[in-house]
Amino acid sequence: MSTRRFLWRWGLAGSIAAAVVGLVSLPPFVGEPFRTAIMEVFAGLCHQLPGRSPHVHDVSFAVCHRCFGIYTGILTGVLFGPMLGQWRPPVSVGYLLVGALAIPSLDWLGHIMGIWVNTAASRLLTGAALGLILGWIVIRALTQPAAPSSQAAPSKA
Repeated sequence: MSTRRFLWRWGLAGSIAAAVVGLVSLPPFVGEPFRTAIMEVFAGLCHQLPGRSPHVHDVSFAVCHRCFGIYTGILTGVLFGPMLGQWRPPVSVGYLLVGALAIPSLDWLGHIMGIWVNTAASRLLTGAALGLILGWIVIRALTQPAAPSSQAAPSKA
């Protein structure tokens, strides 16, 4: 892949991820009409429970701690993923994704089952772990050369 194409894809993915993190962080800093609109956009993606959401000046973000961790993790994974270069994980990407999903799932399940009490920090960190892997997968998919096709092109007779 050319350097120009790589930089364009990396910049686009990073810009989109940064825009999402910016939007979910914006409600405490804007007026009521815009705040309501942002909250509505993210209401379908997150429960937005006030007690489980980051706050600034008693106004909550548009997502909970775990979702905020996921979004910031995606941004971090997209921005720093290329530093891993051609690194190949010791397991398939599918297994890596399942493992990444297991981290916040176990934090949630342990809390539901009464084994432990999760906290804002545990929700943020487990969400960030998932987000880092998701961000790395996204930037890897966008910037790695496509695998050669196993099917030969049809010949023209």
